[in-house]
Amino acid sequence: MIATYLGSVRTGLLLFLGIGFALLLPMAAVHYRRYGRLEPRRALVLYAFLAYAAIAISLVFLPFPDPVKVCTGVQQTTQFTPFQFIADIQAELAKHNRSGLLAGLTSKSMLSFAFNIALFAPLGVFLRRAFGKGLRTTAAAGLGVSLAFELTQLTGNWGLYPCAYRLFDVDDLIANTGGTLLGFALAPLVIVLPKLAPAVPVFADTVGVPRKLAALAVDLLLSGMFFLTTGGGALVALAPVLLTRVVVPWLTRGWTPGGYLLGYRVRRGDGSPAGLFRLAGREALELPGLWCFVLIAPVLTGDWSDNLRVLTALALCAVLGLVLAYGALVAPMFRRDQLGWPERISGTKGVRVRRRPVQPIGQERIEDPDSVRRLTPTG
Repeated sequence: MIATYLGSVRTGLLLFLGIGFALLLPMAAVHYRRYGRLEPRRALVLYAFLAYAAIAISLVFLPFPDPVKVCTGVQQTTQFTPFQFIADIQAELAKHNRSGLLAGLTSKSMLSFAFNIALFAPLGVFLRRAFGKGLRTTAAAGLGVSLAFELTQLTGNWGLYPCAYRLFDVDDLIANTGGTLLGFALAPLVIVLPKLAPAVPVFADTVGVPRKLAALAVDLLLSGMFFLTTGGGALVALAPVLLTRVVVPWLTRGWTPGGYLLGYRVRRGDGSPAGLFRLAGREALELPGLWCFVLIAPVLTGDWSDNLRVLTALALCAVLGLVLAYGALVAPMFRRDQLGWPERISGTKGVRVRRRPVQPIGQERIEDPDSVRRLTPTG
C-alpha cells in the first residue's frame, strides 16, 4: 500500500515538473504585463499549489487497475451511508479478533478516512492563507472539489476508463470537507506560505529583464553578422561585441543598437553618462557566454587529445556561465528595480527614454505661443 502511494507521489511530481516548465514562460509574460517583474509571492504560491494539485490528483486516481480484474462481475460503485467507516472499522476488528482504541486507530478503514482528511488539509491552508478566503467559501470549495473527484471516479474518469474502478463514498465527501476545514484552522500557523498581498509595482522608468534580453539579442546578432562577414579567429569574435556593447554606448552617451530599438540607454546609477570602464565592467559580468568563450577558446583551438584539459575547461565554463547567468538574468527578475549583479557592481542601470510621437503633416505642435501671434494676419 505504501509502495502504491509512493508511486503515485512520484508520478505527481513528474506531472508537476512538466506542467510547471510549460507554464514558466506564460507566467513570466503575465507577471511582466501586470506587475513589471516576476512577482515572487505569486510565483511561489502558484508553483506550490500546482505541486499539491498534481500530487493530490495522482493519489486519487492512480494507479489504474487492470480492467479485467475490476470490470468483470457485479461491483459496488456507491456508498451513501454517512459515517459507514465506523461500522467498517468494527467489522474489520471482529474479522481479525482485535479490540481496543489502538486497534481501531490503526485499522485500514480508519487510516483511509484519516488519509482523506490529510489529503485536503493543504487546500484549506491555500484558500485561507494565500488567497484570503473565508470559512464558508473554503468549506464550499472543499466540498466541490471532493464531489468532482467522486463523480469522476463514479463515471470511470468520465468514460475514459471501462468502468468505475473506485467507490463513490459519501464518507470521502465528509472526510475531504473536514480536511479542508482543518487546513483552514491551521492556516495561520503555516508561515512559510506567503499571503497574496497587492503587488508592489516596479520603480518608474524601470527597464525590465525581457527588454534587456531583446536588446542584447539585437546587439549580439549585429556582432555575429559582422564577424561572419569579416572572418577571423575565435578571439576576434569578441571585437564586434565589445564595440557594440562598450565603445558605441560610451561614444553615444549610453545607446547600444539594441537599446536604441528598445527605447533605453545605459547610464550611471544617478542618471549621468556611464564611463568606459563602467561599461566594460558591466559587460564583463553581464555576458557569461563571453566569459565562457574566452575561457574555452584556447582549448578548442588546441589539441583535443588532452581530454582532461578539455573537460576541465568545459566544467569551469559551465559553472561560471550558470553563476553569472543567474546574477545577470534570473535574480533581477524578482527585484523592483530589475538590476542584476553586473549593474549593481558597476553602478549602472538602464534608463527608458520616451520618444515624442511623430505628428502628422499639417498638425505639428508649435511650442511658442508668440509665434502663433506673429503668423496670424492682422488688419
